[in-house]
Amino acid sequence: MKKLDLSLTKEELTKLNYEKNAIRNLLVSRAIYNESLEYEFTKEEQNILDLYIENEKITIYLKQEAETKMMINENQIIDAYNANKSFFEENKMSFKEAHEMIKEQLKESLFEKLANEFISEIVLKMDDSVTLTKDEILATKGDANNIKQVLQNKIIKEYALKNNFYKENEEALDLVASDIRINYYTSVINSKDIQVSNEEIDKVYEENKEAFENVEFDKAKEMIAIRLANEKVAAKTQEYAQMLIEKYDIDKKVEEILNDRI
Repeated sequence: MKKLDLSLTKEELTKLNYEKNAIRNLLVSRAIYNESLEYEFTKEEQNILDLYIENEKITIYLKQEAETKMMINENQIIDAYNANKSFFEENKMSFKEAHEMIKEQLKESLFEKLANEFISEIVLKMDDSVTLTKDEILATKGDANNIKQVLQNKIIKEYALKNNFYKENEEALDLVASDIRINYYTSVINSKDIQVSNEEIDKVYEENKEAFENVEFDKAKEMIAIRLANEKVAAKTQEYAQMLIEKYDIDKKVEEILNDRI
């Protein structure tokens, strides 16, 4: 894999509307990607990364196949709104907000239905057996749903390859893979050595007892531990991004780009 250039074309800058934060974020993302190329993923990490990438590519293929059938009409939206009107009123949602929420929910539900129908169709056309490699099984961590997902992916991928999906969408799929790699790498390196002590958990629990009055103590502790761990990862991620901004002189690059436009 080749490192990304930390400079932007006029076309890229135009798409970003020469917006300072957008330019900065894109350069930081590219710096993270380049750093990820220097990182040696463990076999387990690499298997999981490959699984994430393949899942997203398959989802894109399924959406492409379902696109012409993704029809949501206004009557469906109005019916759903009327059936849940009290919910929207209680949450002070405008009709426009409710409309968009319902539309997205209906699209998601329809996509799931169409995807399942499509998968059923191609299963009938598949070869007699589908096998998983040891690495593929390890990536699922023995989870039944993950195993099912990997099996489905293999069936769909074979069908997609026959229809030149990967070849015809190579550039877009490479971008998807890069984005997933950036996010996964960032998560991996900033999750290492994260620890939450019992003292930290107890402190949050004592300060927020009312919020947990209807939650079992062990469950409350688990929720707090997850929240604190996520907060620590988020803080560490921000520090990491700032380190890269300084390492690659990204703020200087952004200013030079904006000054060149004047």
